[in-house]
Amino acid sequence: YNSLVTPQKVHIIPNGIDTELFAPPHTPSSKQNIHIGMLSRLTAIKDHPTLIKAFALLKDQDYFAQLRLYIAGDGTTRENLTQLSIELGLTKQLIFTGMLKENELVDFLHQLHIYVHATQGETMSTAIMQAQAVGLPIIASNIDGVSNVIQHNINGLLVELENPQDLAAKLDRLIRDGALQQKLGNISRKIAVEQYSFQQMLKGYVSLMH
Repeated sequence: YNSLVTPQKVHIIPNGIDTELFAPPHTPSSKQNIHIGMLSRLTAIKDHPTLIKAFALLKDQDYFAQLRLYIAGDGTTRENLTQLSIELGLTKQLIFTGMLKENELVDFLHQLHIYVHATQGETMSTAIMQAQAVGLPIIASNIDGVSNVIQHNINGLLVELENPQDLAAKLDRLIRDGALQQKLGNISRKIAVEQYSFQQMLKGYVSLMH
């Protein structure tokens, strides 16, 4: 297959998002609770079980009563995920929002302090790019399709696949370090505007015409 492709004729243009719509909130959240969230379809390839188990591992931390985990989306695994949350005693702090419309996505991301994307496979995650655009610090699985967007300790934190202990440790680190949250969030926003905006996508296509 590779012999049929001429590298010099291949141009990769990332998907574009509206970085004016998906932008940091005008006023920082004043909520006392710490909101963690993930946005995706609820399917087997998305590793929600690891996220839920990692969240449960934080029960002994002094801030646990302040934590809220929001899982946005719907799909075939919702019933199993709901059952897992019951078994782990998380029903008061884990909220399934269901499917959200585009205008609701912005509000959802604005209420978060940390965005997590636990997954077993991605191509180019629109959800991660949207989270970057609103300036959120991001923790995500260290897999192809994610590691080319998130650079560890630069614009996010990468975690081992299906490793709740690693994810819990990274969550704890980020929850306790407000300066790191701000640093990663600021760089996320900068990268989104410079690389993933509608304007940059258009420039990429225009450049192919010349």
